Amino acid sequence: MRIYKVLKTPPESEDANKNTQRKNGNKMTKTKEIIFDNEYKQWLQDIKNKIASSQIKAAIAVNNALIEFYFELGQMIVEKQAGSMWGDKIIGQLSQDLRLEFPDLKGVSTTNLKYCKRFYLFYQKENNLAIGQQAVDQFVKRPMMQIPWGHNILIFTKSNELEEAGFYIQQTIDNNWSRDTLALQIKSDLYRRQGKAVNNFKHTLPVPQADLAEQTIKDPYVFDFLTFTKPYKRKGYRRSAYK
Repeated sequence: MRIYKVLKTPPESEDANKNTQRKNGNKMTKTKEIIFDNEYKQWLQDIKNKIASSQIKAAIAVNNALIEFYFELGQMIVEKQAGSMWGDKIIGQLSQDLRLEFPDLKGVSTTNLKYCKRFYLFYQKENNLAIGQQAVDQFVKRPMMQIPWGHNILIFTKSNELEEAGFYIQQTIDNNWSRDTLALQIKSDLYRRQGKAVNNFKHTLPVPQADLAEQTIKDPYVFDFLTFTKPYKRKGYRRSAYK
């Protein structure tokens, strides 16, 4: 028969355990007090709002750079085609070469490169923009910089004139339209039904939680634009990036 010896916990160990439990209990009590404190709740909400606002501002800044890049890219394609005999074949080759370097970048697909070309031609011809860098400098002040690329594609492919495009851009900004809402309004021909165009564009930012703001943050073109798929160690790139 085996005899088991029951080991008693030393008194000092019992005291240590009680002290630990007492401290944990005090921490839980203080934590509950913080959580249910109205001042803390308001402070926490202020921080959450600050994070959301900063996310939107950051997404808009990236979106601005992306739209400007697509305009410049469209301009470069148009100018290269005008000075060569390759025609539209150059777009397919350009897409192939760029995808080798940036395989995850949606914006360098053949389809999107053609959209970039149409984007540039629509605003350059309709608005009589200057040629070269001056055209880019004029373009970056335009309100289409404030909306995602998918919204821009809908507008410049469905609009017959600059005033119509300007109307839908302004309505999108003012009402924080999602892409689906914009598509429905264009399909219903809202521009002509209202019988007016908007010529003076306001420069307003979307409010947090609005459909337009949410889509700007989650826009795959914006996300992919920031995704580097290779370790860029070229000295020239590193120098220019930090200038």
